[in-house]
Amino acid sequence: MGRDIDWFKVYGLAWFLSGLSNSIYYTYSRPYLRETLGLAGYYAVSLLIVAEQAPLLMGIFTGFLADRIGRRKLLLLGLLNSPLYLLLGLINPWYIPLLVALISLNNSLSGPAGLGVVLDAVNRSGKAYSLIAMAAALGWTFGGIVPGLLKDVIGTYGLFLSVALLAIIPPILQYIFYPSGKVVYRRVGYRELFRAISLTKYLSLSLILSTASLSLYYNLVALRIYDEIKNLLVFGLFFSSITALAGALMRPLAGYLVDKSDPWRIFVISLTLYLFLDTAIYFSSGYIALILYVTPIYPFRDTATTILYSRTLSRELQATAAGLITTSTSLAGLLILILTPLIKGNLYLAYIIHMLLIIASIILLTIRKYKTITNAQ
Repeated sequence: MGRDIDWFKVYGLAWFLSGLSNSIYYTYSRPYLRETLGLAGYYAVSLLIVAEQAPLLMGIFTGFLADRIGRRKLLLLGLLNSPLYLLLGLINPWYIPLLVALISLNNSLSGPAGLGVVLDAVNRSGKAYSLIAMAAALGWTFGGIVPGLLKDVIGTYGLFLSVALLAIIPPILQYIFYPSGKVVYRRVGYRELFRAISLTKYLSLSLILSTASLSLYYNLVALRIYDEIKNLLVFGLFFSSITALAGALMRPLAGYLVDKSDPWRIFVISLTLYLFLDTAIYFSSGYIALILYVTPIYPFRDTATTILYSRTLSRELQATAAGLITTSTSLAGLLILILTPLIKGNLYLAYIIHMLLIIASIILLTIRKYKTITNAQ
């Protein structure tokens, strides 16, 4: 029993460190490109976002690969990220998106395997997943303030070096403390991949639409709020650290409700709440809008989505479930690239599209629920 507790605690530490390193990279990479490349930095950041998102399209296949050959075999691939992060502070900034694409491709290999291990080992428990996710969220919370505190002390190279060093630890911990006695392995067949896609098609469409909708709307809302309050310190505190901390603290409750109720119901309720919250944000301004912005609905949506995928598929296909989430999220990023030039920064248009896409997501989830009930009869 002690060993079982140990693996869960160690994996929690690994996810905390991953969140910490990812947050430092994410928080600093954007302003670094803008500062070093001037106006061209905005274009470089756009390339960076594509580099981060596009390789994750492979998630569905790499997740299945992990289930087929064994998840543990892919965990140590995370070690390859460390030297790539180190190079970010040494090369011409224009080459950073290329290296980030390699990092993202590697994450598409090791990421679904790691999440698949957790979901399988905890037998698809919402509570257990939420605790692991809370560790990552806390790491993200603290990582967001590191560049601002240490940039003048250790410089750009020092920040990317810290990311590189932190990135070494999680894959090693996950490999050494792999819970072999608690996971299920069977060499899954290719037909099971196609069946998994079929079983989750409505869920995936709902996730793609809702993720793209929320990301697009909240990015524009953040810019409007900053223009209104004109206080970078307060904006940064709320936009990054307080938002992440509020989300982390709500994770255990989200896991409890998903286990107590039904992940489908929690997913639908969270999307419905976004309709009301985001309308209130649109019609408010300044600090009122900023406070509403922090409202932590995301943990409920994320936990419900993850566990819904997890419980739809067998324990032998948990990395595949994680890969489906990764691919859907990546497709949402590509949808944002399509919608952005159409909206052209118009918040009203973004709000209307946002509402329509959230409603479409709820309809897709309802269709899925109806078909599930019909097939069970």
